Amino acid sequence: AYAGAGFAESAVATYQRALQLQPHLAAARLELARLLLDLGRFDEAEQHAAAAMADLQDNYPAELLRLDAALRRAIVSRTLSPELRQQLRSRLEALRKAHPDDFRPVRLLVDLLMSADQADDAFAILRAAAGQKSLHKPASLALIDWRIARNRLAEARQAAEQLGKDPDLARYYLQQIIQCFPDSPQAMAARQRLAHLS
Repeated sequence: AYAGAGFAESAVATYQRALQLQPHLAAARLELARLLLDLGRFDEAEQHAAAAMADLQDNYPAELLRLDAALRRAIVSRTLSPELRQQLRSRLEALRKAHPDDFRPVRLLVDLLMSADQADDAFAILRAAAGQKSLHKPASLALIDWRIARNRLAEARQAAEQLGKDPDLARYYLQQIIQCFPDSPQAMAARQRLAHLS
C-alpha cells in the first residue's frame, strides 16, 4: 500500500517491523527486497532475496530478485568482473531454460550483456525471444526500446507498426519516437501512422 502511494521508505520500515516479529514471512521479505532494489539499496535487497529463498519451496522469484540486485550493484559500482559476469550469465541462462515463458530472466540477461558491451548478443537474445509466442509481446517492446535508444528509428517505427494487432502498444511506441526525436523524418512518419491508427 505504501509503495503504490510513493512512500517507499515507510513501506520498508513497515516490512522490517513485520519481519522482526515473524522472520520467515517470505512474501514480506520478497516485497521488501523489491522495494530495496527500487531504492538502489542493492546489498540489502540481495540479502533479503537470499533469505526468502530459504523460506520458499519455489524460490524462483527470490532468486531472480537476488540476481537482479547483484547485477545492478555490480553495474553501479563498476565491479562487474569477468568471473561475476560469467557466474550471472550461467545462472540466468539456466533460469531462462527452466522458465521459458518468463521474460524476466531474458531481461536480466540482456542487461548483463549490455553492461559488458555485447549489444549484438543482447539483440540476438531479444530477437529470439520475440519469435517465441509466449514472450513475443515483452520481447518486441524491449526490441523497440533498444532500437530507440540506439537511434535506429526507422526500425523502431516499423516494429511499432508490426504491433498493429495491439493498437495501444503501437500508439505508445510511435508516441515515444515522436517525443524522443520530434524533428526527425521518423517522427513525421510516426505522426502519419498515428493518424491512421486513430
